[in-house]
Order: sequence, then C-alpha cells, then structure tokens
Amino acid sequence: MKVFLDCPDCDSSFFKSEITYVDFVRDRRLADVHVLIAHLPTAGGGRRYHIECIGEGRFDGMRDTLEIVTDQTDSEDGIRRKTVHAVSLGLVRFSARTSLAPELTVAYAAPTAPIVTADPWKHWIIQLSTSFWINGEKDYHSLSLSSNLSARRVTKMNKIKLSVWNEYSESKFDYGFVKTLKASRGNGGKSSFIHGVSEHWSTAVSGSLYDDSYSNKDADVCLTAAIEYSILPYSECTRRQLRLDYRFVLDYADYREETIYNKTVQWLQSNEYTVEVEFIQPWGSVSGWLSLSHDLHDFARNRVELYTDISLRLVRGLAFEGSILYSRIHDQLSLAKGDASPEDVLLRRRELETNYSFWITMGLSYSFGSIYSPIVNPRFGN
Repeated sequence: MKVFLDCPDCDSSFFKSEITYVDFVRDRRLADVHVLIAHLPTAGGGRRYHIECIGEGRFDGMRDTLEIVTDQTDSEDGIRRKTVHAVSLGLVRFSARTSLAPELTVAYAAPTAPIVTADPWKHWIIQLSTSFWINGEKDYHSLSLSSNLSARRVTKMNKIKLSVWNEYSESKFDYGFVKTLKASRGNGGKSSFIHGVSEHWSTAVSGSLYDDSYSNKDADVCLTAAIEYSILPYSECTRRQLRLDYRFVLDYADYREETIYNKTVQWLQSNEYTVEVEFIQPWGSVSGWLSLSHDLHDFARNRVELYTDISLRLVRGLAFEGSILYSRIHDQLSLAKGDASPEDVLLRRRELETNYSFWITMGLSYSFGSIYSPIVNPRFGN
C-alpha cells in the first residue's frame, strides 16, 4: 500500500522507520492513501492535530479523520510518537482491504484508572520569557535583548490575553573614520477579551500602551472594539476558515519629536476592515488576508494591506510555493519633522516616508524518478 505523508512540519524519517508495512511515496497522485495533517495551538500551549486519511485510486471515496491533542510539556519525541500512533490507526481501515490484512493484529492496552483532578488555576496560563542574542566581528557587533510576561485564559467560547514586554537592540559599526550606532528600544503592554457569541459570531475589546523610538512615539494608548463573522463554522478551523472582521480604533499618540503635520500629541479614530482566509486541502494550502484601515474623518489617510501564502501541487512531481505582502500606505502620521540623516536612512533608525512596501518570495520544485521513499539513512546527516 502506497502512502503520501502531507505534513511539512513532521519528522518524515521517524514515520518511515515506525510505519514499515507501507511504502511512502513522493507525490499524492502516486499514493493509495493521502495522509493530510494540520494543527492549531491550544489554550494550554500545546497543539491540536487534525489527521485526515484520504483514499486515492482504488480507495477513492474512503476517508477517515482523527484528532490528537498534545501538551505544552510534551517532548518532541512524545509528540511525534502520538502522531505516528494516530496515523497508524487511520491506516488500518485501508490496510484491511489489501494483502496486508492477514498480517495485521489488533492489541489493546488497558489504561489505569483515570485520576480526576480540579484545576486550581481555572484555565489560566502564565508565561515568563527572556532572550539574548549577540554577534560580531572586528568592526561590527549587534545585540538584542527582550523579555515578556503573559497570561491567558482560553475556554471554548472566551479568550482573555494579557502581556507586557520590553525590547532593546543595537548595532555598532566602526570603520576607522566612520563610527555609527543604531539603537532602538520599546516597552509596552496589551490586553484583550474575546467573547464567542455563536458558531459564527464573536466580539472583542482590547487595549494597548507602548512606546517605540523607531515610530517616533513616547507613548501610544490604543483602545479597540471589534466584531467578527465567520462564514464557515469555527469548528472547521483546522481545515478551512473564512472570517470577516470590523474594528473601531481610538488612539492617543504622544510623539518624541514634532511630526510633519506639526503635532506633538494627537487623538485618532479609525475603522479597520479585514477578510481572512485559510484552506488546507489535498491539493495544497492557501492562507492570507486583505485589510483596509482609514481615519474616521479623512478617508485619504488610509492603508491597504494584502498578504497571501500559497503552497500548491500542480501536477505529478511539480509543486509551487509563494508568499506576498504588499502595503499601500497613506497614514504615516507619526513621521518626525526634518530631514533624515544618511545614517538614519542606511541603518533604518527611524521610520521613513513611503507610499508602499512589499516583499515577495516564490519557488518551484520538480521531483521525478523512483516513486518510493521508505528508506531512512542518517549517515552524515540529512
């Protein structure tokens, strides 16, 4: 029986070494069974895996779905063993209809009596993190420091998220007669409350406070009220999502330097509209969003952003991957007055005036030759 494992994040070598009674192939069009694995984060810091075994060819029309949930404390080995076990169960229905059937056995390991315990934390999870990064050479060094404290409580219908953070980074260049330091720092906090109204509707309120030297802000206070409609039921989120969001934003900005609009402080009100989509299907995956935001009193102050990430299997052996982020910008209200120095421009020490920004990455790959790929060989690494 030929199986195509569709899970870029999985340890494919481990699957091949553990599930030895099937032949793993390199393309879904060559397979008898297409194993499609998708996952989303859970409230406890783990992940919920959605595993779909889709019949192809002689098994066309057959389909089995399984789900497993991992914990934040699970090791990488524990996660991959849970996933392999679930995939093995999903393949049983197909294997039973092949020449493998006489060699299959079913075993049951009786669990110990479950221990029911109360949750003294009432679904609250607190996380403290800090990181440090440095690199350098004779005429250059770069340093980055960050710390974060967060708390969240997630239930089936509601989410509460709180966080505070601190960040600092610097880069120093010393080329004899040219010595330059680029430094940026930021501090802030954010809170949000999301309430699920039904299988299609949700509401949210959030607030944030931060400062950012790059954006010319000594302080920024932002309050947001939002509503969301999910065209597809939330229960289908591991395979497909299509959501429409509206946000009303009230923002107070205290600028470090006077802006190009002669402001040192400013109250702003804006509307934001977003369409978000994600589909994970046998032919590939597509995700992205399109958003429009504008000043409540002056529509000319607006921003349009488009992001898309695509992974497609076009024909047998041929795959395409690409990502695009494009922004049309007409709302740079915090730009500092005065000309930027050459160092500011080259080192990106401050936000610069522009009416667009973008990045694009695309790639094609084509595989041909033997359709089988069950061998695991760790010599000299992978």
